[in-house]
Amino acid sequence: MKYFLTAAGVLLLVYLTGKCKYWLRLKWCALRFKQEKIFLVLRIRNLGQQIEGLVRELITWRGYQAPYVELVIVDLDSEDESKAILERLYAKFQNFYLLSSQAYRLDGLNSLGFAISEVIVIDLDSGNDYLDNLHKLKRTLANIVPTKGKLGNQVMS
Repeated sequence: MKYFLTAAGVLLLVYLTGKCKYWLRLKWCALRFKQEKIFLVLRIRNLGQQIEGLVRELITWRGYQAPYVELVIVDLDSEDESKAILERLYAKFQNFYLLSSQAYRLDGLNSLGFAISEVIVIDLDSGNDYLDNLHKLKRTLANIVPTKGKLGNQVMS
């Protein structure tokens, strides 16, 4: 009986240690990245055929690799169905910011109400095909490092 209680105690301790380790890791990441926000601004124009795949790639990447990155998508007065697609994706996911070109020109990112430390701007246009735009995104995302002072303000066009 003594060994049974000891084994049960050890198993309980291992279980609680695993739970605490998971909880502490989540809290540590939240505290570590609370003040340090990196904004990824994606400026698009007339990307109706490509935008849904690109946004889904970004949302997936951010969910797994970089929860400290805030995604902002700016529609630069697209003449195709890009704006409607972005609004549909925003209604579905609601984990990125969608700005019109007027709001972006007037306030920039100040309208979001965050203290902005790092900004990376990527311009995607309809002149490139989907794979070229995806490669540009992945190349930029691979260079995002969560240490302060390594990025600065960057514009990728």
